[in-house]
Order: sequence, then structure tokens, then C-alpha cells
Amino acid sequence: MITRLLLALLLLILFVLTAKSQTREEFQYDDMGRVSRYRVVQGAQALVIAYEYDKRSNITRTRSEVVSSVDDTDSKLSIVVRPNPTSTEVTIEAPATAGTIVYFVISSQEGRAVINESVTADAKGVARLTLDTTKRGLASGTYNIMMNNGATSASASFVVAR
Repeated sequence: MITRLLLALLLLILFVLTAKSQTREEFQYDDMGRVSRYRVVQGAQALVIAYEYDKRSNITRTRSEVVSSVDDTDSKLSIVVRPNPTSTEVTIEAPATAGTIVYFVISSQEGRAVINESVTADAKGVARLTLDTTKRGLASGTYNIMMNNGATSASASFVVAR
């Protein structure tokens, strides 16, 4: 746990030290007032650190990623897929305005659409789709995700490994 926090802190320090333009910091909080997402944007890159907590408010998991080509209007979205690779269940999350309907299309490597789903973004601004890959009949392989909220599109992929 300490190693992950130190790694996230080191990434943040390196990111800030190598910055060539003005820094913008953003925080998102969960319903208990804890930081759930920290994002620092510098030029065309962003470092995003997400935190998950246990019942006693201890950090149980951190995720960090560096996103390139950040647009100040947030027209470029990043889709979070976890776990990836997966064997049974996968959760797909994308930022969206609360109450917005977000469409997800999951397609095989051959380009055939295998799942079409729509979800409504929650009050925290997250559109979340959880899929049971076994019940949905997804065989081992790589699948592509296309997300569209009416104004913006994004894509990602995930692997089913059994």
C-alpha cells in the first residue's frame, strides 16, 4: 500500500517538475467528503490519481494514469476499464454530465457489435457499465469499446482471458 502511494507521489512530482506550462489542479470528492479523484493538467498532459477507501476511510486502492492530448474543454474523455484483463466481470466507467444518457458499444476484434448498452450518468458524473462476460457470452479475446454521450466520443479496449 505504501509503495503504491509513494509511486503515485513520485509520478506526480516528476510530472510537475517536467511541466512546461501552467498547472491546473482538479479534485473530485465522494459523498463522505474524501478525495476520490485528483487530476493535475499541464499543457497537453494530465496525471489522474483515483482513490478507493474502506469503511474506516483508509485508502485501499489507488490508480494513476497519464493522459495525453488533454483538451481544456474536456472534449477528450478517458474510459476506465477494470479489471483489465478480466476473466468474469468488467466495469467500464466514463465521465459524463450527471443525468446524461451514455451509449456503449462493445465489438469484437472483427468489428462485429456484440453488446449495445445505454446507462445514465450518476450524480457524481460517472457513467458506469458492469458486464458479466460469462453471462454475456464473451469468449477469450480483445474487445473494443466505443462510448458516446451525444457530444463526445471515446474508445478503449479490454481483454477477456479465461
